[in-house]
Amino acid sequence: MPGSQELTPTILTPPVGGQTQFSLSTKNVSQGEVIVTYRGIAGNQPATYKNNLALWNGSLPNMTVQPLRVVAIKSDNQPDSLPFEFDFEPTDYCLTYQVGEGISTMCAMTSLSFSMKARILRAMAFWR
Repeated sequence: MPGSQELTPTILTPPVGGQTQFSLSTKNVSQGEVIVTYRGIAGNQPATYKNNLALWNGSLPNMTVQPLRVVAIKSDNQPDSLPFEFDFEPTDYCLTYQVGEGISTMCAMTSLSFSMKARILRAMAFWR
């Protein structure tokens, strides 16, 4: 046909890497800060794709309310760690990893519990 163009497929090679899922872990948990390590799948660029971490009250996220705090990931490195500051109280929280700006893009979660720690501290204070 006049003016027609032949279409040729382009084969894209997927990014190479061993990470096949998103994950979160925490360390150095204190009353005011926790260090969060995030890992993404090969090819993800956390800062470029506006990935973020969200803190929720309770052991599971409640999608009917806003998170307590959202922190944008500012690096495209992965895995990577960042300090997550919050005035934690003696209760349960969860952290979620979002792969976009919206909270509905969560793909990984980890739990934080200050409940047991608070009970132990109260018991220690009682016996002093």
